[in-house]
Parts: sequence; structure tokens; C-alpha cells
Amino acid sequence: MLMRLALAAACWCATLAGAVQAQGPDDGRGRFSLSPVDDGFIRLDKETGAVAMCARKAAEWVCEAVADKTQAASEKSKLETENQVLKDRVKSLEESLETGKPQANSDAPAGTPSGKMQLPTEEEVDKALDYVERMFKKFRDRVQKLEPAPATPSPPSGGSGAL
Repeated sequence: MLMRLALAAACWCATLAGAVQAQGPDDGRGRFSLSPVDDGFIRLDKETGAVAMCARKAAEWVCEAVADKTQAASEKSKLETENQVLKDRVKSLEESLETGKPQANSDAPAGTPSGKMQLPTEEEVDKALDYVERMFKKFRDRVQKLEPAPATPSPPSGGSGAL
């Protein structure tokens, strides 16, 4: 009975939260709003919208958060839908890779391969290696132009040639 009453009060407070937020947290009446219920109070945080059930336990007052099950159910439903969409997309991509056929309603970005990937032929590999070899030779020639020429030793100058 108490739990039903607390949930009803929480729902009532949650619907009033929009009106409380419209007033703004700085309306001069404080951050929290308290509403009496059986065996305690419902506390509404005007800044965050959090609802708590406050009751006297032993010699002190204790406030425990009230779960908002409507928001949790909505979030769960949203995540389940998103999960299913992603699973369908993965399945579709796997099938297109297996068959080698492009997807009929492809959302893939431009430039992605639509079929199976092919390895390069021997001619294509030779052509690429020849290109790299020509680049290396040009680079080596440019470096050699930048290096200073080695100094040639000059004959010793001086008087006699014999020691």
C-alpha cells in the first residue's frame, strides 16, 4: 500500500516538475519541494527533477531515491531498437561480402569496395616496383648533388722533396 502511494506521489511530482522548472530554481522558495504522503514526504529537487521518498527510520529522517520506471523503460526500448537495426546492418554487410554482390540499398560511403577484393596481378606488382625503383634512383641522385665533393689531397708544399 505504501509503495503504491509512493509511486503515485512520485508520478504526480514528476508531472509537476515541468511547472516547477518553469518557475526556475531561483524563485525564492529553495531548491527542494516537499509534499506530505503517508509515513513521510516526497522530496522534489527543483534543479535536477530527482524525486526521493523521505521517511522517519529509527531516530532520523532518511530520503531514498524513487526510481523513474517510465524513463528506464523508454531508454531500454530505444536501445533494443537500435541494437536490432545494427544487427540487421551487420548481417546485410556479411551477406554482401559472401556473395560478392553490392547491396541493393547500400548505406555504405562512397569509395568502399562493392565486391570481393582482388589481389594485384604480376604485371601490376612489377609496374609498382619499377616505379619505386625509379623514385629511389632519383632520390639518390638528388642526395649526391647536395653532398660536397670530396677534397683532393694537394701535394705537400715546401723546400726539398726528401726527408
